Amino acid sequence: MKKNYYAKVLALTVAASMVSVPAFAAEDVAPAAQEQGKEGENEQISKDSEEETKEQTIKGETPATEPTTQVTTGDEAITITPQSEGGVISEDTEWTDETTLAENLTIAEEKTLTLKGQVTISGDVTISGGTIKRDEAFEDYMIVVPEGSSLTLKDVKIDGGAVWEGSEDATIGRGTENSGVKATSAMIYNFGTLTVKSGTILENNDNTTTSGAIATKDEETGEYTFPSVTDKVQFGGAVLNGGLMEISGGTIRNNNVGWRGAGIASYGKIEMTGGTISGNYARNSWGDGGAIYLSGKKNDTGEDYTASNASYCTIFDGNFTKNKSDGAGGAVCADGYSILYVKGGTFGVHLKTTQQQQRAAVSMYIVPV
Repeated sequence: MKKNYYAKVLALTVAASMVSVPAFAAEDVAPAAQEQGKEGENEQISKDSEEETKEQTIKGETPATEPTTQVTTGDEAITITPQSEGGVISEDTEWTDETTLAENLTIAEEKTLTLKGQVTISGDVTISGGTIKRDEAFEDYMIVVPEGSSLTLKDVKIDGGAVWEGSEDATIGRGTENSGVKATSAMIYNFGTLTVKSGTILENNDNTTTSGAIATKDEETGEYTFPSVTDKVQFGGAVLNGGLMEISGGTIRNNNVGWRGAGIASYGKIEMTGGTISGNYARNSWGDGGAIYLSGKKNDTGEDYTASNASYCTIFDGNFTKNKSDGAGGAVCADGYSILYVKGGTFGVHLKTTQQQQRAAVSMYIVPV
């Protein structure tokens, strides 16, 4: 994709101090029997089959007769096999295939759901409790939220499987060498609505991809091209956001990215009213946005930017600390016509190593249009 680094503008409004604002998230045997006396036997087989299917669903296994479902995510339609319709996972469980999740899911405390295939959200879903972890051989997006669907995360840990070793980096407070899973994408790709609430942890994802663009504009048509769910891009450590992301609590921590947005990379909308983003690292000399990287459409509608299709981030409260980029914006980098509005929050120690220290927390590109 053609890169456009310089034709960009940022509208930035700071309505209050960026520091010291208080931090806050069987087979079918039902047809008529040909011999009398078989009805009772058939009824029992049917009941047994229903019980087996129910048990498989709760455990996250695929019932033998489960149909496939086509779900559109981004630019692609993927045929996937549902493995769960919600319920409670009470034991350590593996989901081995691509899965549609259409009802709420609770994972028991101290239990782990290991993903070996992608989970696609359908409708309005809440996931809570326990841990969801990336399998060591699974490198793709773990969870996809399509346009028109919503996912709420509460009191759940999502772990990308990186194991940080090596000498402790003084800024982020951990090693930067990964002996665990090396992913090729963020953990979550959101096209719909993603809500992060208190007790949620998004951690330890290492997106090692070193190519691909987040938002490319065709200068002749004015149309934008964004990554599809099958694209691997060097944006987004924990989350790649193309929809609405609401953060009212929780923690996004200890994620790395090959280029930009180690915590979150967004060409959509972010509204943050609480939570913590810390210990994330955007490596590479152009690695911008240790916590958040923004890029996307310009607001040219003449309307309030929150009602337009513009890419924006509003920060009313929250805590940013110990994030690092080797390029611009140790905490936040606003780029490519995006809008950053900071009204509150606490910005602690951050580092960006290639430009002036006074721009270490928040960086922006501003040019005439």
